[in-house]
Amino acid sequence: MFLQGYWILRSWQTHIRNYNHRVHQAAVHTANRLEKGHVRRMLKKHRKNHRADRDRKVVINMSNTVNGRNRELIIINSDTIISQITEGPPSNEKETEVSTTWMAKIDEVKLEEFLNDTDLLLKIKHLPIDSIVAMELGKENIKHSYSYELLTADELEHIHQKRDRKRNRVVVPLFRETVDDQPVFLKLTVNNQEASIPAWFIAMIGLSVLFSGAMIWAFWYVITGLIRQKKISEIKSDFINNMTHEFKTPISTISLAVDSIDHEKVINDPERIGYYSSIIRGENKRMNKQVERVLQAAQLEKGKLIFNKKEVDLIPILQDVILSFDLILKEKEGKVVFNELPGEAVVNGDENHLYNVFNNIIDNAVKYCNSAPEIIITVNAQNKNCRIEFNDNGIGMSISELKHLFSRFYRVNQGDLHNVKGFGLGLSYVKYVVEEHGGQISVNSKPNKGSQFVLTFPLV
Repeated sequence: MFLQGYWILRSWQTHIRNYNHRVHQAAVHTANRLEKGHVRRMLKKHRKNHRADRDRKVVINMSNTVNGRNRELIIINSDTIISQITEGPPSNEKETEVSTTWMAKIDEVKLEEFLNDTDLLLKIKHLPIDSIVAMELGKENIKHSYSYELLTADELEHIHQKRDRKRNRVVVPLFRETVDDQPVFLKLTVNNQEASIPAWFIAMIGLSVLFSGAMIWAFWYVITGLIRQKKISEIKSDFINNMTHEFKTPISTISLAVDSIDHEKVINDPERIGYYSSIIRGENKRMNKQVERVLQAAQLEKGKLIFNKKEVDLIPILQDVILSFDLILKEKEGKVVFNELPGEAVVNGDENHLYNVFNNIIDNAVKYCNSAPEIIITVNAQNKNCRIEFNDNGIGMSISELKHLFSRFYRVNQGDLHNVKGFGLGLSYVKYVVEEHGGQISVNSKPNKGSQFVLTFPLV
């Protein structure tokens, strides 16, 4: 990415240098044409009134060197004078030797007058400078706004004290050897603030950004994929550990009960056999329930849960669930407060799945509590919706835990402790069932301040 930025910067700098060179070339060519125009004008002015010696050859050197080019004015013949201005060897392939010839008649005395014209600056200003500048800029494919000035050396020194980065300014000399050695300069200024970025440069930046974006996206995708795989691996590991503990306890209990039944002191005692049989039956039921939960999770993932919906009243279902926790709450000295506000809570739903939803929420409230559980359930059926709130005094959850609360196999982190039973499948099932009934579920919780689950179902 840094290498791409470096090459883009280098390309832009090269583009700017080429642009500045073209501006300079336009200024030099403009100066050349102004000089030639002035020479042409002076020769035409004097050709009717003056004659020179037919056999004399006069060579006038006009020392004007710009970028290594020497200009020379040659006048030959006695009555017909050929004025030739030549430039030295070209500095690059695009430049060619410029040779222009005029036919004129001129007197030697007037030649000296021509070279020492005190009104040179004034006379040059009468030339079509603007059209010449525009033409030369056009040849260099420069289409930006511009301005020009003809300056003396004193004026030029004052101009050099100012610098404008938004403008490309070029100064080139015109005739260097004039009266009192006062040279004339052409200052050409091209406005850069409206300079357009070339299409090739935009395309290069676009491709670079696209390539960099693809690289960043690929890097992000790989990193997030690795993080996701790591989390999945941790979740699977936790699930296996939890499942092992969930099944290990009832299996050990059943094994112990079977061994006890086989004992000679128990085998002839029907009462004790009945006791151990009830233990085996209860633990077997418990394992059955855990297996059903795992199968339920598999069906949930494939979207194959079957719903037998009909009009059901949520109040009796809630009361049955609360009653099923009566013994557990008494053992833990907990309680459930049920608040039923006026209104019928009749919805179109599956009674069994709704029972499981309420059972899971209350079961979590009881399990994730370090003190005597206190659960407040409020049912409010109005405005075409039934709102059910479950408030508990449990351990609560952090914001990061809330983000993953409804993920399959996710359990609130308690280190390596396994005092809380379950696979982390309950709340993912709860969310799925609620949404299948056209409802919504939300959770508010803070660590050590309990949790609030809010379920909303559309009324019939």
